[in-house]
Amino acid sequence: FGIDYSAFGKLDDEGRRQLCAKSTTGCAAAYEKYDATKSNRAFVTSSTRVYYAFGFSDKRNAVRRAIFECSSRSASVCQLGAINDREAATLHRHAAEGSEKAIGQLAGLKAAGKISDPADSQELPMRGLRIGSYTAPAPEKIEGVRELATRNVVDLLLARTSVMFVDVECRSTTIPTARCVLGGGLASSDTAVDGNIEKNLLAVLQALTPDKSTPIALFCSSSQCWLAPNAAYRAAKAGYKVYWYRGGIQAWERNELPLVPNVPIGAVLPNAG
Repeated sequence: FGIDYSAFGKLDDEGRRQLCAKSTTGCAAAYEKYDATKSNRAFVTSSTRVYYAFGFSDKRNAVRRAIFECSSRSASVCQLGAINDREAATLHRHAAEGSEKAIGQLAGLKAAGKISDPADSQELPMRGLRIGSYTAPAPEKIEGVRELATRNVVDLLLARTSVMFVDVECRSTTIPTARCVLGGGLASSDTAVDGNIEKNLLAVLQALTPDKSTPIALFCSSSQCWLAPNAAYRAAKAGYKVYWYRGGIQAWERNELPLVPNVPIGAVLPNAG
């Protein structure tokens, strides 16, 4: 998630205490079970419950499963607390500090007058969710959704508005202040699976922005990525005030704007992201 794993500190007694400081009863006992497992594992907390996952081939798989268990069962925004025997506070700290530093740089970059987005040569009307392949020219318009250009995103960040930026692709780095919902733009031809995707996505959005009038700005990798349009389509249908950053990470990078480590707060499927 954008930080060298070796930079994460080893969990000590104080780190273990902090893991459970804001969580419910049973956290310490859950951590003992987690600590006794030596495979790749992740420990995640919400405001009411704790979750952990273990037995995975790599650390990212463990993180996404634990995040999924937390967000889907508690219908809440979740916090990654530990990966294997290391604390994850480093990730949260680097993301927060990186966002502050990045926003401080944006005014100067904007003043240089070089922020722009190239016109897309192909755009398709959005008639519904895209399933299977998520790489194709993005839709021209999504009903009930306001499209953002890179300069609009910069202005929103500089103004420190209440807009919540949500990354639904979740690569290692993202735009300042954004939070990652693993697999948030997926869709399925299986009605039951698709229903669960939508339920889990909307539960995370509800926990993130209880007031539906608070704008949610969704994005993914580029204008060739359908994950953000899918998520924006669902959110708008559910009554949220939705923005969509069409150019996504690719447009942000093209303008040489600063990125920060990605922070997962939810997942829609156990193998999402």
